[in-house]
Amino acid sequence: MNQSIEKIIRDNMMEGMLQIDGYGNILFANAAALDILELEQSEITGKKLGLLFLNSEKNDDFVQLILDAFMMPEKTEQAVVTVDAGNKIKYLKAVARSEILFDGENTHALLTTVCFQDISSYVKETQLENEIANMSRVNNSLTNQNKLIRKIFGKFIIRDEEFDDFLTKDRIKELNSGLYKNMTVIQSDLRGYTAMSFSLTSEDLLCVMNYYLSEMAKVITAHHGMIVELLGDGIVSAFGTLGHEDTQCEDAVAAAVEMQQKMPEINEWIRKHHYDVYLKMGIGIDRGSGIVGFVGNEELRTFDAMGEVITKADKIQSNTIEGEILISERIRDNIPEELTIGKTLSVHVDKTGNMEQVFQVKGIGAPFNLQCPVIKSDRVLLKEPHMCSFYTINGKVREDAKIECSITELSENEFCMSCNQDIELLTNIILEIGDSLYGKIIEKDKNNYVVNITAAPTCFSSWKEKLLN
Repeated sequence: MNQSIEKIIRDNMMEGMLQIDGYGNILFANAAALDILELEQSEITGKKLGLLFLNSEKNDDFVQLILDAFMMPEKTEQAVVTVDAGNKIKYLKAVARSEILFDGENTHALLTTVCFQDISSYVKETQLENEIANMSRVNNSLTNQNKLIRKIFGKFIIRDEEFDDFLTKDRIKELNSGLYKNMTVIQSDLRGYTAMSFSLTSEDLLCVMNYYLSEMAKVITAHHGMIVELLGDGIVSAFGTLGHEDTQCEDAVAAAVEMQQKMPEINEWIRKHHYDVYLKMGIGIDRGSGIVGFVGNEELRTFDAMGEVITKADKIQSNTIEGEILISERIRDNIPEELTIGKTLSVHVDKTGNMEQVFQVKGIGAPFNLQCPVIKSDRVLLKEPHMCSFYTINGKVREDAKIECSITELSENEFCMSCNQDIELLTNIILEIGDSLYGKIIEKDKNNYVVNITAAPTCFSSWKEKLLN
């Protein structure tokens, strides 16, 4: 969770909150906790939990609740406990939970959070059970608040400076009803993610993806974007939804270019950590009307963005190759900054089969002055054409018809082939080389094609070496 959201909620919540590290040191106490426990900040922060609360047996249940959470990470513990505060006994409704934190460097740390309410005024010692049974609203408030934080604010990321505006009562009210907005949507996706997921252990895959997503989030939020959904290897982010409406198109394009600039750094990090994968990303951007707001009920409520613009951005993205950004005409026409445009394509953007022009962005001018990294092909001419076969992919389904072809040039990320059939530009294909190699046709001249390799199997290196020797 972003620290700015967490800080706003922690410091202003009516319930007390303590956070304790894995060594029993109290790292944080909010104002409500100090008031309930009748302690000063200097008396609690940095102190050992045991030394602070084991001075009275009336604190035993409170300490035990925290220890139970400490011993069972990811499991919520809750109970009514007593504490000896200011030489008087107080009854607290308390909830505790421990989380294992992971910093992307294979380092783990334990953080235990305990939240509590003073319910002494509702409880008489001789009638404790009966009184608590009539306090369902009080008993459930902490749990509901945790759900609110986890399920709503944990779903998306926004820029630090925009948190205050986002958390105003008027804005929350608007989002509960839904806001109809003109927005710009980025859809990014990794090429070969499925193959990568099979080549890594689940722990290594999470490590790589956590690092990738954290780096992408930094770029998106720096350009006033919001991440509204993570789809495995895909990121859906919206611009102009909660501010910066006038600059949403250029903000989105600048973010996309910077995201592509980050990819070599990310792949270098992956190489240094000895993960045998290489990430390739494509990005599609479109602008249109949509609805943003909170959806769900009291048990499950999330922030979301909906509308045809999201579907179209995804359709545009599906036509990209490694390192590529494709934008709609609506985006191009609404950017005052100078764009460096590469190729222009006609692509399907909806289920009706309508075609629209999209434009490859290679850079954006001042004040951003950003350029996409250049991906070199360095294709090598084979001594003799290599005869093989491939299948086309319709949507996500492989067609049954096998097509014979001959490969004439080959590199790490591209190859040239010829065949006797007319294949549409941007068609996805599967080439059988002992295992499945996935590619996309990016250039054609009659029956000669250039294919970008979108996902290569583990046998690709040996297969390529054999063809080149």
